[in-house]
Amino acid sequence: MRRLLIWEGVRIHLDQVDGLGRFIELEAVAPPQSDLNDERAKVARLRSALAISDDRLVALGYAELLYGRLHFGGTAWHADVGRNPLWQYLDLETGCHK
Repeated sequence: MRRLLIWEGVRIHLDQVDGLGRFIELEAVAPPQSDLNDERAKVARLRSALAISDDRLVALGYAELLYGRLHFGGTAWHADVGRNPLWQYLDLETGCHK
């Protein structure tokens, strides 16, 4: 299940993945002429507000995580979004702000 929020041109994807858990993906949308400095700053600001530190980042896609978990008995690392303040404002059933 995926819910999408948008904040100042940054897409905030709230994902619930069966077998893996909950994830947040931050995706800044940049115009072609951008040097990406503004977009990086917005993502950094959101990461700070949501307490997403570097050690919580996942560099693999969901399919890779599921494959590793199913075939190698690994554990899936993901952000504990239950501790992030954004989740208290989102109705996970409807994707609407409370």
